[in-house]
Amino acid sequence: MPDINDWAILAANNNDTPPDGWPENTMAYSEVNNTAREGMAVVARYFQDMNGSLTTGGVADAYTLTLNAAYVAYFTGMYIAAAFNAANTGPTTINVNAIGLADITDRGGNPLSANEIVSGGIYELRYDGVQFQLMGSIVGAAVVASGIFTNSNNPDLVDTDVAVNIGAADPDAAQHIEIGPLDIQSKSDISTAAALALNALGGNVLIGAQTGSGLVRGFHSASIVFESNVDQFRGLSTDSGDPTVPDAITFDSLIYSQDGNEYSALGYAASTTLRLINRAHGGLVQINGEDAAGASQVLFQADPDGAAQAFFNGASVLATTVNGIDISGGAAVPAINDLIAAAGETARYGVRSDGGSAIILIDAAGAVTFQQGDAAGASEAAWINFVRAGEVSLRHNNIVRLATSVTGAVITGSLLDINGSGAAGETGMRARNSAGGIQLVAELTSGDGELRQISSAGASEDLLIEFRRNSSMHMYVNAIETMNLGTAIANIKATGNGATDSISMTLSRADNVNQAVFRFNASDQLDVENQRTNGELHLRANDGGVIRSYLAIDPQLDTSTFSFNGTVRGGFREVNVSDFGMAGFVADASGTSRPMGMNVMPVLEQDANESFNLLYNGRIWHKDAGAALTFTCPNDATIPQGATYTVANEDTEDLTIAAATGVTLRWFDGGGVAPPTGSRTLAEAGVATIYKYTDTEWWIWGSGVT
Repeated sequence: MPDINDWAILAANNNDTPPDGWPENTMAYSEVNNTAREGMAVVARYFQDMNGSLTTGGVADAYTLTLNAAYVAYFTGMYIAAAFNAANTGPTTINVNAIGLADITDRGGNPLSANEIVSGGIYELRYDGVQFQLMGSIVGAAVVASGIFTNSNNPDLVDTDVAVNIGAADPDAAQHIEIGPLDIQSKSDISTAAALALNALGGNVLIGAQTGSGLVRGFHSASIVFESNVDQFRGLSTDSGDPTVPDAITFDSLIYSQDGNEYSALGYAASTTLRLINRAHGGLVQINGEDAAGASQVLFQADPDGAAQAFFNGASVLATTVNGIDISGGAAVPAINDLIAAAGETARYGVRSDGGSAIILIDAAGAVTFQQGDAAGASEAAWINFVRAGEVSLRHNNIVRLATSVTGAVITGSLLDINGSGAAGETGMRARNSAGGIQLVAELTSGDGELRQISSAGASEDLLIEFRRNSSMHMYVNAIETMNLGTAIANIKATGNGATDSISMTLSRADNVNQAVFRFNASDQLDVENQRTNGELHLRANDGGVIRSYLAIDPQLDTSTFSFNGTVRGGFREVNVSDFGMAGFVADASGTSRPMGMNVMPVLEQDANESFNLLYNGRIWHKDAGAALTFTCPNDATIPQGATYTVANEDTEDLTIAAATGVTLRWFDGGGVAPPTGSRTLAEAGVATIYKYTDTEWWIWGSGVT
């Protein structure tokens, strides 16, 4: 069975099966009257649910209500009216048709206060999608023109009740004035405050008694913010007060413009902070006092867009600037923090605390001294002294540790002494302690310098380094020259004087394990050593801007090579003494490497697959392993043309002679035809010769070749 909330706004959509709707051209005659009567019942139920004829059940603050309409869920816009069976005492709920609890709030969405619902009162409720809003009592207060106003519904009013509404029949939605037992409020609706103008045409507004001592008070958030009587006007703090500040905070002056804007105020910004405000744009803030003669004197003046100044006897003695603070006034300027200038001092400035003070003194001659002082500002020890157009001294425990003069600077102390006390025509610096020190001296005319060792008393001892300007540098050990570095010479000398003494120079890494040594020994022999394990030794030179290697020795491979213009031209390789061979090579006029020195043919035992290489050129490759092997003719440009290898197979397994990719292997078998190409097999007891004819062509001949 439908209810009014089930019907559609568009008429054509109300076409459910009769009697719930009116389908198009399908209704039987008997269904027409049933559908019409059902529509009348829906309207009747809706009317009965909103005409105030229903009465709530339940108890105060938790009401129940059963409607004529069979609603099964709350929906936005749901509108009902009912007489309430009990007055509420606080926040309130209602359960309609046993759907579930829903809050009842005022028009502003706030929980209800006590007695906003009276027993027997008929009230309208509208569901806003979250809760029911109390729309107002159907039996509201009467509207009268004049007379004595009372509320017949609730004669026993509490402080927050409204006795009379003036200005609107429906105070929920129109401008009105509410008069209660303790206050008068102007509102634009049930919950929104509006301005209240008293005698806006300009007549006097009298609040309180015209005679006597009656008080006039203003409130904010339930706290008194101002109070006035016949004697004074006081501004009051909204806080409970502070032991050091009375609750009544006095505003001695409140000045306003014609438009009601505040121009100045004096009061407390916080519980103990006094605040003076000038609200005139660009206006100065000035504090004056009367002197003994009764004349007004400026004590302080501040510009919100510029400087703040403090005055003494009518003259500015301190002013803030964009760069800091400017203190002025001459000899009579008072000292900061009451540090009064002593006799002979033009000015005395400083800052101090309970632990001590820092003081700046300026005397009549312009000398400036920074001093340490006690908490009362009395001088204790000097730190820095500046003599005008003269020396500067730095002190420690009131003892000069650094002093400047026209000749230099002197640092004194138990560990360091630097001064300019060189001999005539010299200037220098020395540093020494109880064990001795060093002295650096420069000649004034030549600019030559020397570094000397000195005794603890400063006496010159041994020369360590000598600097000759634009010439050379000399180093000494035990007064003997050991190194001479000049523009055209680098000379390292032995520390002894004998003819058999040796001299060496060592290049070491941080661990001092691997190093290079250059030594001229007692036998007049020059040694160059690379002491790193398996480290190579190279001799290089600059060839037209390109660094080239001309000699390379590799102890790991037991080889030495000679190069020219970056190309290897020859070399040596260590061989076994029993081989009596020498695997050397030289380059011909065209630069092609050629083997040399082949006195015998050493035997090379091979028991694994291998490629022919330059290292074992000219040897007999002997196969004596119990497995088939392959020797390959490589495509290797490092092997010179003419390289020759003899291969002997003394094994029952065959030996394959193969050609690498890009290489042609030709077999010269003496058959009178063009030599065939391809890999060859060397049978047991076979002997063959392999010869490199060109860079990519190898030849093979011999017995046992197939």
